[in-house]
Amino acid sequence: MMANIQRQMKGYVRIRVHTVSYDRFLNICALHNLYIWDLKPVENAYEMNLSIEAFRRLKPLARKTGTHIRIIKKCGLPFWLFRNRHRKAFAAGFVGGASLLFLFSFFIWNIEVSGNRSASAEVIYRYLKEEKATYGTLKNTIDCKKLQADLREKFPDFLWVSAKIKGTSLLIDVKENDLQDLTPEELPESDLIAGTAGTIERIITRQGRPQVHVGDRVKKGDLLVSSEIPILNDEKEVTGYEYCAADADILIKTVYEYRDSFPLLYEEKLYTGREKSGFLIQLGSQLFSLKPQKESYQAYDLVTEERQFGFSRYFKLPLFYGRIYMREYRLIKKRYSSGEAIARMQEKTEKNMEKIREKGVQIFENDVKIETDEKSCSASGQLTLIQKTGKRVERTKTDS
Repeated sequence: MMANIQRQMKGYVRIRVHTVSYDRFLNICALHNLYIWDLKPVENAYEMNLSIEAFRRLKPLARKTGTHIRIIKKCGLPFWLFRNRHRKAFAAGFVGGASLLFLFSFFIWNIEVSGNRSASAEVIYRYLKEEKATYGTLKNTIDCKKLQADLREKFPDFLWVSAKIKGTSLLIDVKENDLQDLTPEELPESDLIAGTAGTIERIITRQGRPQVHVGDRVKKGDLLVSSEIPILNDEKEVTGYEYCAADADILIKTVYEYRDSFPLLYEEKLYTGREKSGFLIQLGSQLFSLKPQKESYQAYDLVTEERQFGFSRYFKLPLFYGRIYMREYRLIKKRYSSGEAIARMQEKTEKNMEKIREKGVQIFENDVKIETDEKSCSASGQLTLIQKTGKRVERTKTDS
């Protein structure tokens, strides 16, 4: 995309070439570093694109090789300006618009955050705003290395952060301190700690020194496998330590309290099918909208579909456009019967159990009971889960 924009700005020509030896012609182009693209055979000739500067260099070479060249198309800004040189107002407007785009290219107009789970994108956006690395910020005022360090300090679960500027976009990519996030290759000197409190069910250590045994109760953050391996002399005295990436299969049994409820009385939205729409345009922080009239609707949902204008994924501008939809509905009061409430709660509970299983967690014991009263339906009890544990963290620094 950016290469095409550069070609349009500098201008290029599409030519048709007739010659005795096309191989020789192409070899001469390569020898003199003449970049050509979109090469296609057409009848008894070849067509191709090349820049204005390359075309000027090609002309004397064509005469030496007896090659006939014909320009069939002129593309790009220089030719467009030449064709419209007498339309002064139009040309001035174009130059002004191009200058404005050039000015906008010095600022950040788009922020993308990926890899985050413990902190939502909205929380990260607010922090970036506090650090003056937000929408409308000059790109050269953002120190990406410092921003990476600040994000790691602000969000302890971020073990790795990448911040880079591409076009008018600030791209934030994070890797969090989860069980499967970091490999031994990424942290060659690392310990394994408990990701949750519970009782050790199994531990098979492949590398490092285990600090717990089956049946031990541990708290979240306790050291399970140490990366520190003592070096012993012939007298079995410790003379030093070497370090590794601790590696083990560890299962932990944990008891969780499960609670969920909903009222038996509820309101259901019944959409009437009536709908109105309007438009919105936002330039920077200024919002201009033509909202639909709402006097005729007593209850309605307001839905906004918004898009940001840009030339590519990474070259965005501070211009948003979209539509506003107003959808009418009526509220109908309903009440679950005891059987309906229990069936709905069973369905909700089973969905939650399935989400737990999808994470590779074994439900060892399910003591959840469902009950109803005059006002609500509730599910409560204990879940005993067996799951993998062992968060990989940088090894504990010691004086040894």
